[in-house]
Amino acid sequence: MIQRYFLIVFLSFLFCSPVITKAQTRKLGKANEYYESGEYVKAKELYEKLFPKIKQREDKAIVSFKLGMCYKYLFEPQKSITWFRRAELYKYQDPLMHLYLADAYKMRGLYTEARKYYANYKDLVPSDDRGENGLKSCDLAEEWIAKPTRFVVTEINTLNSRDNDFAPRFLGNDTNSLYFTTTRSSTSGSNVNAN
Repeated sequence: MIQRYFLIVFLSFLFCSPVITKAQTRKLGKANEYYESGEYVKAKELYEKLFPKIKQREDKAIVSFKLGMCYKYLFEPQKSITWFRRAELYKYQDPLMHLYLADAYKMRGLYTEARKYYANYKDLVPSDDRGENGLKSCDLAEEWIAKPTRFVVTEINTLNSRDNDFAPRFLGNDTNSLYFTTTRSSTSGSNVNAN
């Protein structure tokens, strides 16, 4: 009787295991599609859902790195740090992980940690100036914080929004009108300027 029970359990595990793996692989493929197409919110949701079910360290390292990248592109440096550190823990091999982790630390104002990873990147890829430039940018940021200029930056609530606003410009000599690119839904016009 006990032998029959163990045989049933063993056969159930044997036949169900590939189905679970196949379903995970399919979902991982879908997450990768979202990632490759730039749909980082959808990708991170699927990756985070699948992460606890992944067994191989190498796969965990890859998914951790991709989650770090998703949060990098979504401008969430703290979560980006968490996932890049996890990729490092799982021995992710791409030197860019060190660069992106340094960038995330710098965005959070954690210059000591940023320097460590910029130095790592510089050692791993000495031909890439981004490691050296990152180290210099940390020095400059701390210098500017220690010795602020006489200029005062004030927030203008009518200009600031939760959306992505960037590339402000004056048109010619007219300094009374400020033009900028935005993703605000309240903009007038729906045409994309090809210039």
